[in-house]
Amino acid sequence: MRVVCVKFLDPVTGEERAEDSWLKLDREYPVLSIDVEADRRVWLRIESEEAGTPALFDAEMFLTTSTALPSNWRVRVGEGGSLELAPEAWLRAGFWEDFFDRVPEAMEAYEKERAATLAEVGGA
Repeated sequence: MRVVCVKFLDPVTGEERAEDSWLKLDREYPVLSIDVEADRRVWLRIESEEAGTPALFDAEMFLTTSTALPSNWRVRVGEGGSLELAPEAWLRAGFWEDFFDRVPEAMEAYEKERAATLAEVGGA
C-alpha cells in the first residue's frame, strides 16, 4: 500500500497545520502497517523524513495511491476491537517498545519485514 501526504495534522489536537518536520506534502510513502484504534481512529505507520524513524500518522493526512497489500501482513484484533495489519513479528506484544529500546532481535525483525514489505509495494 502506498499513500501521498495531502495535509498535516497535529497528532494531539487533530488541528491542521502548515508544516511538519516528519513528512513532506505531496510526497508518496509506502505504508509499513495500519493500526485502527477501538474508537475507529486509523493510523498509518510510515518512515518519517527525520532519520527514517517509523512513526504513526493519522490516516486523514493521506490519500491512497496503491491498494496492494504486502503478503507478509497479518491481522490481529485486540482489546476493545482495535485492529492491526502488519508483519506478524511486529504484532507481538511489546515489539515496538523493544524496537525503540534498540533490542537487537526487534531491530532485526523490523529490518527483515520492512525489506519484504518494500519489495512488494515499492521502496521509499
